[in-house]
Amino acid sequence: MCKSAHGEPPAPYHQAAHSCGNGHLGCMNPKHLRWATVRENELDKIIHGTVRRGSDINTAKVTAEEVIQIREMAGSVKVRLISERFGISKVSVANIIARKSWAWL
Repeated sequence: MCKSAHGEPPAPYHQAAHSCGNGHLGCMNPKHLRWATVRENELDKIIHGTVRRGSDINTAKVTAEEVIQIREMAGSVKVRLISERFGISKVSVANIIARKSWAWL
């Protein structure tokens, strides 16, 4: 639909982006489409509130509340014990503490 409305993408790395925030609902209105980079498209998801992260992802092993608990335990409880308590790897615990994952919390 974006090709029909706006022609070929300006570069191979461009993708169709929705200005309405309803692309996940199947919006195909050509007035709502434009060519955007992957980064621009990801920023749109944040603006529209449609980005999936944390517990919204079906493979998440912990909840936002558990992430907060893990960070509160950091420094006073060994990473190994935290990982056993929450059923996640030591690497996952370290990434949560370092804000490499769940960074927005």
